[in-house]
Amino acid sequence: MKRPHYATSVALIIAFSALIVACGRNGNSEPNAADSSSASIYRGMRAEPSGEKLLTAMKDVADSGEGFTLKDATSLGRYVYHGQVGEYIACFRKGVPKLQAVEIYAVPKAESCPERLGMRVQASKLSSLVGQKLDASLLAVLVAGYYPDHVKVFKADAPESQVANPKSLASWQVCVQEPRAGTEYVASAKVRLYVAEKCP
Repeated sequence: MKRPHYATSVALIIAFSALIVACGRNGNSEPNAADSSSASIYRGMRAEPSGEKLLTAMKDVADSGEGFTLKDATSLGRYVYHGQVGEYIACFRKGVPKLQAVEIYAVPKAESCPERLGMRVQASKLSSLVGQKLDASLLAVLVAGYYPDHVKVFKADAPESQVANPKSLASWQVCVQEPRAGTEYVASAKVRLYVAEKCP
């Protein structure tokens, strides 16, 4: 299939909840994993209770009057999607006094927290999205850690056409995905979803 020359970033369709917007977010497009190479990273850090929901940690920080950013607790540098915080558990938090803010480190709830911040772990794998509705597929991709500006949507029958509003195609099916299912996560990876009202 010929790839289109342009596409709309999925970032255009992401709506964050009022709580998250009020508390601030990490808008950096670079991998947001812990940098365990710095000895200072452990200063002011604490581990969260085992299995603590990310939303619980966010509310605790917000109630203290501080802002926060969400980051991957592992070495993978995955995006932590603010629109689906129920899909994560909190592992560590680290205060940034100069900014009156806290960095909260998390992993998807299907995983266990690493023993230490920034620990190297086996890369997660992208699930099969073919046949699924576009809205569910976009959520799956973001929760899997892919950055919004790395996710693009194309029409399968008109790959040269820009998808101006992916949200309007929410019920369309994913016919082809790149990378393919089972591909190990890489922070720099680009995801392309080719969709149709009904796949051939």
